Amino acid sequence: MAFRSALSVARAGVLAAADNYVAVGSETVLQDPQRYATLVRETFAPGYQTRAIREGQALRRRSSASIANYEAGGRALAVVASRRLDAYSDQVAKVTTWTAGVSWGPDRRPGQRWFFTETSQRWDGGRWRVDRLDESTRVAPAPGLVRYSDKSAVDTGTFDSELRDMTAPSYGVATP
Repeated sequence: MAFRSALSVARAGVLAAADNYVAVGSETVLQDPQRYATLVRETFAPGYQTRAIREGQALRRRSSASIANYEAGGRALAVVASRRLDAYSDQVAKVTTWTAGVSWGPDRRPGQRWFFTETSQRWDGGRWRVDRLDESTRVAPAPGLVRYSDKSAVDTGTFDSELRDMTAPSYGVATP
């Protein structure tokens, strides 16, 4: 597994890198701690890696219901809905990402949670590295109602069969 980046120093490159880090990090921090640790080691700035790993461990300790869901075969996907480049130079950048976390499981009805993530990055060694990645304390907008034409659209079995092997998209990054 490698998270080598082929992304550019340009604005589009930093946005794609932020999309990757938020989506992959959001999906793996609870579901696959080893893959999360690999993401952190390979893409986060050395000075932030230990803190990011510790924050992930603390989140797992606080998320016993989600951990139990994943251990029972549940899943979650991260969907990057939108992002904004808040600050940019060819050396540092800040991005705000609006994301939905969609989860389901054997004993959990499919649901979603919307949130903002704020990512600070710096260009280092031919790639954007994460200097800081935090879920914002600001309230993120969330759709009040999700419409569907067939009741099976909200059935866990539909999620399992139709979303099997799907992961968040990554741009310019090799994923397993």
